[in-house]
Amino acid sequence: MESAEEISRSLISQHMAACVNLLPGIISIYEWDGKIERSQEVLLLIKSTEQRQETIRKLVLEKHPYELPELVTVTVTAGHEDYLNWIEQCTK
Repeated sequence: MESAEEISRSLISQHMAACVNLLPGIISIYEWDGKIERSQEVLLLIKSTEQRQETIRKLVLEKHPYELPELVTVTVTAGHEDYLNWIEQCTK
């Protein structure tokens, strides 16, 4: 949670994201270095723009404690126009 909050605050303070949702309690089971691992994680949903993707990627990779953090981009094709405009304004 500490790393998740640090990353989230950095993204907001640097105007890379308008909002970050922290979803704690995620349990991930995966194979790493030939072993089955189980980790409790915090999922971050970062609300930003396409133009900020690369700077967000760099910041997360720099601050994340994992060697290989999950970074997945979901492109928004529709939504509440006022909300999407707010994201634009916050990330200028």
